[in-house]
Amino acid sequence: MIGVGLELKWTMLVVAAAVAAGTLAAPDLRGALASGWPAAGAALALALWLPNLARQARHGWPTLAFIQGNRRADGPWGPRVAEFAVVQLAVVGVPLLFLAAVGLAAAWPDPVGRPVAVAAGAAIVALAAIGAKPYYHGAFLPLLFALGAVATDGWRPADRTALVVAVLAWGAATVPLTLPVLSPATAGTVVALGYPPAELARYFA
Repeated sequence: MIGVGLELKWTMLVVAAAVAAGTLAAPDLRGALASGWPAAGAALALALWLPNLARQARHGWPTLAFIQGNRRADGPWGPRVAEFAVVQLAVVGVPLLFLAAVGLAAAWPDPVGRPVAVAAGAAIVALAAIGAKPYYHGAFLPLLFALGAVATDGWRPADRTALVVAVLAWGAATVPLTLPVLSPATAGTVVALGYPPAELARYFA
């Protein structure tokens, strides 16, 4: 998977690093790193990636030029990281962010959940730290939502219902920002009125 993914996105390296971090966080999984399988998998991924690297080298590393161009267009590192955090309010929403936090907290003492939580958390932190687009981490969020859902199994029914209602309400309120349900003119008016904030407008206008 990693080798094929690297043909499309070099950020798959973040996935590989996150899986390694999750494995190291689980004592019963660390022994697998001493076997030959991780090295064999890494060699296979590299073999699949090599044609891409060779082509990149022949053509002056266009992917690196693309990444650098995006960095210049997106501005300094600090504001990019801040934007990553702020946009989560629209991309994920407060109720689901809360659910993800519950999942992280509950999974840490659990030997089964910890490697999943560490892998997902490490990937999200790494993407934020490099100033990645604020939706690049989307593949990791369902892992945290699942951990959070398991943790809420011990809650009172009323508390679980309140969380579900909050998730649905937040989702309904942000539908105009995430789905093409508004006409271009109306969407432009909504953005002009300041909802979403200016730093989010370029993602949802």
